[in-house]
Amino acid sequence: DENDELAALHAIQIALQTVGDGDAYIWHRGHGLLDGMIRPTTSFKGPDGTICRHIIIRFNSGRYSREAEGIACRDTGGRWSLSG
Repeated sequence: DENDELAALHAIQIALQTVGDGDAYIWHRGHGLLDGMIRPTTSFKGPDGTICRHIIIRFNSGRYSREAEGIACRDTGGRWSLSG
């Protein structure tokens, strides 16, 4: 649901701000039905000079699991935006 999506996005923001490359941030949704892992793998400067990170994200819900990867870049306000 929408609250799960917001919790996942919040976890991604925390991981990007606090976890070093190669380490993992594990999170669990309060109601216990959704959890996941965010692993930033590489940090680099984007074409415009912004800090970017390649990340791998895994979501688990019951016996279902889904993995995705993408690039997140930090804007001038400090917020991370996902692409890919």
